[in-house]
Amino acid sequence: GQIEVLVCMILLISLEVGIILALFTQKIANIDVQGFKGECSGWQIHLRAASALLPTVCEAFKKANTLGNSTELTETNREAFHFFGTALKWYNIPYCTTSLLSLPLTSQLEASLSSSHIPMRQFAGCDEWVIDQLLNIIELKHWKEAMQAKKQLSVLELATRATEIKTRLECEVGKIPEAIEGASVGLHSTLEFLVIIQVWAYATLVYLHVIISGPNPDLPEVHNNVSKTIRAFRTLPEPEVVRSLSWPLCIAGCMATGQQESEFRGIVDKAGIGRFPFGNSRKVVKVMEECWRMRANGGDAGIAGQGLDWRGAMWNSGIDLLLV
Repeated sequence: GQIEVLVCMILLISLEVGIILALFTQKIANIDVQGFKGECSGWQIHLRAASALLPTVCEAFKKANTLGNSTELTETNREAFHFFGTALKWYNIPYCTTSLLSLPLTSQLEASLSSSHIPMRQFAGCDEWVIDQLLNIIELKHWKEAMQAKKQLSVLELATRATEIKTRLECEVGKIPEAIEGASVGLHSTLEFLVIIQVWAYATLVYLHVIISGPNPDLPEVHNNVSKTIRAFRTLPEPEVVRSLSWPLCIAGCMATGQQESEFRGIVDKAGIGRFPFGNSRKVVKVMEECWRMRANGGDAGIAGQGLDWRGAMWNSGIDLLLV
């Protein structure tokens, strides 16, 4: 019964934010999702509730699996647990990077799911090494905030930990151009997958430098990785794929400045985001535009101390986004 409760929660969150989990929605809940466009705002409450429930569900799953209780643990339940547990992990990652509230549950979710989740490469089209480093940045962010609150922040330790993450990301993303060369004469889907990883990796580097140094778009490390993200977006074989890349679009887009803003508007137009009714991409564009407007006006959003980044823009515009 706990697995069914978790499934219902994740489906509810998905409908609230305009995500269509078509296969499992049809198979398990038989819900018609065509009318849902992500206009509801209760997803945060349900996400926190589902996150709190997951460790209990994982324990029950492991117990039933160990005992070999086939009456309680059907194949459908197994599939549902793996799929929706992974979805919950995936939803928590962007939430932890963009929320005005601290939600340090990601490591708990990782520990609870262990080897029971679907690989992110299969689930979200993003390689595990990017997700691993993004999780490390989230942990670094929570550590930095905790140390700042205690007035014990060591800039040296912050820089050391951040450099380790940066080195890993740059090492892995540096291997992609050669792989793209090989894929360009092969399968179209392989090329697209590699470019999507590039988009995520460069946007993750933007996020890392914002966490380290603050939301300064003129910082060379931020500016350069925004430019690399733009180039990766433009390399996508199908521009419409941008609509499914809400997190990198928002993170890199909000840190764009000058000519980069125009380049992002071109990417958005080519992707046809304004014509697509589902998902978050249209709201992402509004957040980007609001961030640029605030910056142009000299920073009218020191609101809640968030500064000129995606969080300040969301707060200022009253937009509540789960960037998946």
